[in-house]
Amino acid sequence: MTASGHVGTWRRLVGLAGVVALTACQLDVRPPSGSRRDDAAAQGAVDGFYRALAARDTVALERVAFTGGSALLDATGRDVTLVPMLALLGVPERRSTGTPPRLVHTELRVDGNTAVARVILTAPAAGGAGEVEAADLLTLGRRDGTWRVAHTQFGSWRTRSAP
Repeated sequence: MTASGHVGTWRRLVGLAGVVALTACQLDVRPPSGSRRDDAAAQGAVDGFYRALAARDTVALERVAFTGGSALLDATGRDVTLVPMLALLGVPERRSTGTPPRLVHTELRVDGNTAVARVILTAPAAGGAGEVEAADLLTLGRRDGTWRVAHTQFGSWRTRSAP
């Protein structure tokens, strides 16, 4: 047998060994234990946050948000403003008009005692002609086993592009 024949045989053997090793592997693709509970609890804080804003309920907001938290608003369309979390109750805005906006989609990422939520929400457009949507970003923290909103960044409202 020639030297090139030995090299080809070795390559086949190494390839075959690799295939056998891969088929013997069992990859665990489940999320870490407890993360589903964490996701559900953090999602509950997000839902409660929007309900508290819509109701302009200080007590409810204090249950789901840190009172020292902050909110970044783009109220004028020109400049952003950073306000204390509880000041949101006094801002006339679609998120605080009595009926909570509809949360269409939430992407939640939990990492230990912190989480980030990207929330797409809709509300009726002025005059009842269709809907508007916004994308908000919320940062949450867990203290004493309870998730609370620590910071919000409210996206601008725009005409909804999809039903």
